[in-house]
Amino acid sequence: KFRAKTGSKFIERHNFTRQKGKYALVEIAAGDSNSEPGGTATQGHDDLIAYEDVTESELNLLDTDQLPLGTLSHQQIQKGFAILEQLDRELDDGTADNHTLTDLSSQFYTTIPHSFGRNRGPVLNTKTMIQTKCDMLNTLADMEATQEMQRLCDD
Repeated sequence: KFRAKTGSKFIERHNFTRQKGKYALVEIAAGDSNSEPGGTATQGHDDLIAYEDVTESELNLLDTDQLPLGTLSHQQIQKGFAILEQLDRELDDGTADNHTLTDLSSQFYTTIPHSFGRNRGPVLNTKTMIQTKCDMLNTLADMEATQEMQRLCDD
């Protein structure tokens, strides 16, 4: 099944290369309870309140119905930022066509999974939309850093 969905052999997953039209691997933080069997698919506000560094206004930026599965790794969040920077440059150039913006938006949603059900995510085609996603990634990065510090303190 892994090969059918990703186009790659499971044994070669450590050297994974994403193929167009196939699923991509998403890095999640080690020890994330939501990534273990029996964990919940998305975190709700109740779980997020445990993060003392996250303010109420930051929580409001997150649509908990569309949050990524589990806790994304620092590297995965950085990949998301890089795609948003590409989108921003495309809009700045003024030459961005809908196909390019759709492709980059798809890459972003693959890198930073959201729950849209069977619908496609909206095309990130305005500065406001990109800024909102940047704010969301900043909040997720803060949460990931807080979780990492808590993990280190528990050890």
